[in-house]
Amino acid sequence: WTCYYRYPEGVRFAGSEMSNNHLVTDDDRLRSELESVRIGDQIHLKGALVDYQIDDWQDFWRRSSRVRTDGGNGACEVFYFEEIEVLVPGTPFWYRLFRGALVLLAVVAALFLHSIWFDSQRFAKAAYRKPAFEGVAPEIWPGEVKE
Repeated sequence: WTCYYRYPEGVRFAGSEMSNNHLVTDDDRLRSELESVRIGDQIHLKGALVDYQIDDWQDFWRRSSRVRTDGGNGACEVFYFEEIEVLVPGTPFWYRLFRGALVLLAVVAALFLHSIWFDSQRFAKAAYRKPAFEGVAPEIWPGEVKE
């Protein structure tokens, strides 16, 4: 609910050009589209500034700021949006690289587990020894005295 920011000394920063926006909608499709927006994406929203109240809050209303010069608690814009569009995706190369790294990690893990299973099978076969004597035991064993 609160937006904090900081910037290095010597940088000129106009706090009135930054805002804390609360985006609300009652459309599940739009909500899922909003969830797919990534950091760095440039988006276009169509809607209106609104005030709202949640049933559990009784007399408290979340009110939208309607000026750019206010600050502190209550300076947020509450925006009910009816359309959303990603104009320019932010850093798509890095997202593809990250996704590729996850796939590579899964492949390496699968190969590692396969090698453990393959080696265990190989060692099990090597450890198996055939019995010294096969078939029916002879009637006279060496070293026995026959009467």
